Amino acid sequence: EDDEESKVCHAKWITHQIQICTGYSKEKKGKKRYVLPVLWLSIQWLLPMRMPIVSRMNFKHTREGYRFSWTMMLHSAVSMHSPGLTFMTLRPKCGGKYFPNPAAAQNSVLDVQSFPYEVLLAQNCARCAVVAQLFPRQLPKLASAVHSLVSPMCKGDDSTDTLSVTASYFSSANKGPFFRTIDPTVDLMQVYNSHMALPLPAKFWKGLIDKPPSSKDEFILRNIGGASKHIPEHGFMEQLNGGGMIPDATAKDSSNKNLILVDRSACLKVDPIRIHAVNSYIMLAKSPSPLKFRGCEDINLSECKEISLPVGKVQTVPAIRTLLISWDERYDSNNFTCSESTEEDIIIEIKRI
Repeated sequence: EDDEESKVCHAKWITHQIQICTGYSKEKKGKKRYVLPVLWLSIQWLLPMRMPIVSRMNFKHTREGYRFSWTMMLHSAVSMHSPGLTFMTLRPKCGGKYFPNPAAAQNSVLDVQSFPYEVLLAQNCARCAVVAQLFPRQLPKLASAVHSLVSPMCKGDDSTDTLSVTASYFSSANKGPFFRTIDPTVDLMQVYNSHMALPLPAKFWKGLIDKPPSSKDEFILRNIGGASKHIPEHGFMEQLNGGGMIPDATAKDSSNKNLILVDRSACLKVDPIRIHAVNSYIMLAKSPSPLKFRGCEDINLSECKEISLPVGKVQTVPAIRTLLISWDERYDSNNFTCSESTEEDIIIEIKRI
């Protein structure tokens, strides 16, 4: 009998538990006291199943449907590698010009053209920064908070009409490479306004399927992680390091571990990668053409020097105030916009010295 009981299927076991919890029995069939427990259990089954569907099987990187899922505790996401190598920034633009970061003059590892939203999050709750990294769909709400703080400081009578907030955002899932996740051309404030204009049932539905108000408001890129198959387990520098020219290429310390950034040429054209005050080796492992390195020592990004970095070369970079890695305009690129791009064709490896 014990063997037979051990073979009871999941559905029968749940039915048994419902009978215990509700007092349901064959003699009490008419009361239908099991309806609500069955409904609750059905939601617990069906709602997590939306994750692979709404994310198109890309939930590891987009984290769509991740807020209520069976893999809730199986994935981690970060956008910071170490000081100076932080890749989640919000960029307000007042009348088409970047709003200067008021804290950048006192801290050399801060982006000079971003808003220090970390302070804003810390004032609200201890876990807000973690939530912002885990759930990219929350970025428009964060952009709205930044907008409300920046708009009074924008000069000009009509500048607030053109105040936009975009994001430069690379994310690492499960301690892997950092992939560009957010389209830097989308105004997150516009996405927020579109969401607020929806009727309540539409808001509920969009929240359920974890999607933006409309397709034109989509700011999470598609096909993230496709370049993983081109990245060797120990990085590109380790393969190149047969003679030991680059020490500790596979260091276990996370702050010294090599960082791999994966981008798209169409996105890099409009949003350069920025590194702040970091001594490093940088290798362009994959790209359709050489990229441009622009090093600036001032916070106005006016006193700068430029060099070209070809594919396959390792460049030693001193601790420059701001290093911008951007597309070299001398080379042709595809005509796709960042939102239309589906190929991750740029891979950069960085090793702190």
